[in-house]
Amino acid sequence: MLYFINRYMSQMAFSLFGLYLFSVVYAISIDTGTNVIENLNSLGKFLASGGFIVSFLTLLNVILGKQFDKENAQVEYGNYILFMLNQQRAFIKIYQGDINKQYDVLTDNEIMIKSLMVRLAKFDERLVMPVNVEKTLFLLSTDNPEIVSYIDKSQRDFMYLAEKIASHNDLYIDEFAKKIPDNLKYGMCLSDAQVSTLIGDKIVYELESSLKYIESQLNTLDNQLLATHINLIDAMKGKYPKRKFIHPITGGCSA
Repeated sequence: MLYFINRYMSQMAFSLFGLYLFSVVYAISIDTGTNVIENLNSLGKFLASGGFIVSFLTLLNVILGKQFDKENAQVEYGNYILFMLNQQRAFIKIYQGDINKQYDVLTDNEIMIKSLMVRLAKFDERLVMPVNVEKTLFLLSTDNPEIVSYIDKSQRDFMYLAEKIASHNDLYIDEFAKKIPDNLKYGMCLSDAQVSTLIGDKIVYELESSLKYIESQLNTLDNQLLATHINLIDAMKGKYPKRKFIHPITGGCSA
C-alpha cells in the first residue's frame, strides 16, 4: 500500500484537486444559477484551499518518498549481506573440496608427509570483511538486535581464518618448500625422521597443527555463516514482511 501511494502520489494529488475544483464550480453553479465562467472568476478563496490540499499532498509525497527510499536502502543492504554470506560459504565449500582432492591423490604411506604435502590456496581477498558494520545498525531495531553482533563475528572469523591460511602458507614456503629437495618433494619417499631432520620437529608440528586447525575451522565457519544467514533473513522479514530476501545456498562443507 505504501509503495502504491508513494508511486502514484502526484497523480492522486492532481486528481483530487481536479475533483475538488469541479465540485466547487458545480455546487456554486447550482446554488446561484450562473454559468461556469462567472463562477471561475469568483473562486479565489476556493482555489487557495485547493492549493493548500495539493501542497499538503506534495509534502506527504516527499515524506513518504524518503521513508520508501530508506526502506529500499535497508532491504538492499540486507540482501547484499545475504549475498556475501552465500559467496563466502560457496568459497569455503570449494576450498574444502580442493583439500579433499589433494588428500585423495596422495598415498597413505606417510600420514605426516601426506598432511605436509597439502597446498592451501590464498583466500579471496574480495570476500574478507566486505560488510560495513555501521551500515548494519538499522538491524538494532529488529526483533533480533543481536544479529548485528552475529554478522560482525562471522566476518571477523572469516578474516581470521584467511590470516591463518596466509600464515600457514608463509611457513610452508619458507620452512618446507625451500628446504625439501625437489626430487624428493613429489616422490613421497621421505620418512618422518628425514622430514624432521630437514626442517625440524617444531616446524613439522606447526605445519600439521595449523592445517588441522584450518580444516576444522572451515566446517565451523560454514555452519556459523549459515546460522547468521538464517537469523538475518528472520530479522529482515520481521521488519519488512512483504519484501523478498536471498535464501542460503544448499549444501556445505564435508564433516
